[in-house]
Amino acid sequence: MHDAAIFLTEGTSNTGPRLFGKDVANAGLIRALVAAQLAASPDRPQRFCALDGRTPQDVARHFGLDAATQARLAVLRPDAIPDTPGVGVLMHGQPNIYHFAWTRRPEQARAYSLCGLIHTLAPPATQEVIAKVLTAPVQPWDALVCTSTAVLRTTTALLESWGDFIGARFGGARAPLPRLPVIPLGVDCDAFEPTPERRAAGQAWRDRLGIAGDDVAILWMGRLSFFEKMHPFATLAAAESAARRSRRKLHLVFAGWFPHDSHRAQYARLAAGAAPSVKVHFVDGNDPDVRAHIWFAADVFTSLVDNVQETFGLAPIEAMAAGLPVVASDWDGYKDTIPDGVAGFRIPTVLPPAGSGLDIVRPHASHIMSYQNYVGAVSQGIAVDVAAAADAFLTLAEDADRRRRFGGAGRERARTVYDWPVIAAQYRALWAELTEVRRAEAGVAHAAYPLHQDPYALFAGFATRSMDAGTVLALADADAPARLKPLRSLEINSFARYWHLDDGALRALLDRLAAGPLTLADLEQAHPGESERVQRSVAWLLKMGLVVLRAP
Repeated sequence: MHDAAIFLTEGTSNTGPRLFGKDVANAGLIRALVAAQLAASPDRPQRFCALDGRTPQDVARHFGLDAATQARLAVLRPDAIPDTPGVGVLMHGQPNIYHFAWTRRPEQARAYSLCGLIHTLAPPATQEVIAKVLTAPVQPWDALVCTSTAVLRTTTALLESWGDFIGARFGGARAPLPRLPVIPLGVDCDAFEPTPERRAAGQAWRDRLGIAGDDVAILWMGRLSFFEKMHPFATLAAAESAARRSRRKLHLVFAGWFPHDSHRAQYARLAAGAAPSVKVHFVDGNDPDVRAHIWFAADVFTSLVDNVQETFGLAPIEAMAAGLPVVASDWDGYKDTIPDGVAGFRIPTVLPPAGSGLDIVRPHASHIMSYQNYVGAVSQGIAVDVAAAADAFLTLAEDADRRRRFGGAGRERARTVYDWPVIAAQYRALWAELTEVRRAEAGVAHAAYPLHQDPYALFAGFATRSMDAGTVLALADADAPARLKPLRSLEINSFARYWHLDDGALRALLDRLAAGPLTLADLEQAHPGESERVQRSVAWLLKMGLVVLRAP
């Protein structure tokens, strides 16, 4: 039993005016996991978890799933997981599993595992979220997926540092940690297969941009943010150096989107000064035609990122899937994804000595400096070897055979290592492993979250009394059932209807009371496993004057 229920949250869409790599990755991962689980467990639906009342139709529409798949979806509450056959994992495409560890009741700790995913490590707020696993009731059968060995190294250092502080301040044994497996992100390789139609569309883009047959086009794809992604100087300077030595005309195509419109002028001004020998183009990376076809207008892909915000990097894998050789910085996840000298070139990077950045992080930690200014300032101290990048550009510009060899090796690597079905299989293997650990190890008991207590318990002293199992309830009057539907339809009431019984169950409850007074325990018996909803629903009926209290 190691299928997963997938928790639905914001940040899982791959459409919109401002695309982020983590959103594209989460959407692709969810589609792949749905396909893998439905294939592996044809007798069970794919479960999603939501707290906002979303329906299977909403889920299918959001992720572009077909009607046949939609028919096999189910949406449930997180607290229903222990009672749902075939679900042993709650999968969350973000790192904050500590929330779920606290809300996973003590008696449910061995019922299922939690699996989170680290997309970025740069924001101090994200570091705090990850560090909280040391003070939350996370178990050894839970996991935080690291997308690269660089992420694993940084996460481990972060947890060790925070653990040392906790130990020095409070003493005691080190808390159990979740597992930290390394599973990369993936891409839909079929969407990047260089078919004749896509090659023709790429040629149309070359014609539109004035890239002649013997010219060499170097492509960048992604956010054009010198604060959070890549300072463009190294790319421009390296392309200029290669262009001055090459027999071919070089074009640099920036396909992306600017966080602020004013940045376009800054990029253009820097390009004019740093790369006068290179024809520089800016195309809209939010345009679906650009996203789908600009790869096939290029001869080389580059991503000389120099920012701690960049953690994995999907674009180089998309480029490899499209058959492009890659010139990328030797940085973060690129260290794992791009085999140097096989599918492209990794360009050395350097940063200042450890200990030289505390004065940058302090104002951000104090909420004086914005996150963009923080990572932008950090990036100003990270250098990419321009000379090595220029040599790589020149080598690939002059050697079409090497471009083809690197491109072919990249396509093979993308297919065998990073295609979404391959990644989904690794997740399923992880979930099976977590299930075995959960079955073998004893759990660590914990109380309910002391800072997020049941409000009806915490604020019990605010009211005159609290209901209990022996509380007797009666129908307010004979017309009460008829007043239910109009009251439920009002927006002032309907916004919270998810937390109560549905309309049919509420009407049935009123019909039972029409036969005579009943205790709260009597009403709960008709809805096994839903005591909390019955109790809240009865209180709402009291609130609306549809039922009344009677003396025992």
